[in-house]
Amino acid sequence: MVNNPAPVTKLSFGALSHEAWVCVNGQPVEIYSIKESQDGRKLTGFIESREGEQFTIHSAGPKSQSIVTRPYGDGTRWGGGLLIKSPESEGHYYATGNERYNVTFSGLQQGDNLERPFLFNKLNLTDDQDLATTDETTIKQLGTIQVRIQRVSSFWELADSRYGDAPAAKMIHEKQKKAMLSHQAGLGAPRYKAPTGGQLQATYMDTEAEPYLTFEFRYLSRTLLELGGHVPESDEPVPLPAASGPDIKPSKRAANAEASSSSSNKKLKTETVIILDSDDEDTPPVKKEKVKVKEEKGKQGQKVVIILDED
Repeated sequence: MVNNPAPVTKLSFGALSHEAWVCVNGQPVEIYSIKESQDGRKLTGFIESREGEQFTIHSAGPKSQSIVTRPYGDGTRWGGGLLIKSPESEGHYYATGNERYNVTFSGLQQGDNLERPFLFNKLNLTDDQDLATTDETTIKQLGTIQVRIQRVSSFWELADSRYGDAPAAKMIHEKQKKAMLSHQAGLGAPRYKAPTGGQLQATYMDTEAEPYLTFEFRYLSRTLLELGGHVPESDEPVPLPAASGPDIKPSKRAANAEASSSSSNKKLKTETVIILDSDDEDTPPVKKEKVKVKEEKGKQGQKVVIILDED
């Protein structure tokens, strides 16, 4: 009997004991193809995303020193984060060093009693160059959820609470070439959330651009995880989201394939994705800007993936 290894659901820095994970429907999602940076300060893994699903972001670790832990979506900071005070900073010099923090980010706080939950949205596409995101750093971080940790040397309370406006969803040009995407991490409709306490200001030992530690979750649809070799191919069809944005006229070949499949009552799934060239070693170079993916059962029952060209 073969014992399959337990799925990995947390990114963890081992000796440092800091860790992070993402939950959907209250359950940690599995993480694939985990890599650590050469400097040992960043962990990256791939997770599955499904359009319309809400998710929460979690961070845990030792209270050996004061830190701020913050969530980011597609390179944009989601809120001010949470300050974790070490026992020493609170005047508890008798601390054993075994105390740990465990925090949950369920959405972006928009007021004392309101937050907007995190969820996977459709791609926000545009064919207008003036509206599209052009910042190189931002483009490279599309398709990611991050938790960044910065060390704190001092902190103090603010007299009043401050809430910034919700960041606008990044608009992606159809012809940009930087990554492989199927969804965008975004925000849902406002909902009630009980107050979480006062706000603090801090002096940091690390910058946002170069934090103490970074956890990065690259989210993709199941089909793109399979095509990228991060997960084995599934025998069962998986519901897939369609990208939003300007309508794209299907090619004659794609239209004929759809008609043929419909007439033969075959089960197939389609997905419009954006495939963009990248300097990232995890993303292989590709030639197509837009790809139409069709999957159906072959004569021997195997799954056949067909990439349709635009005529």
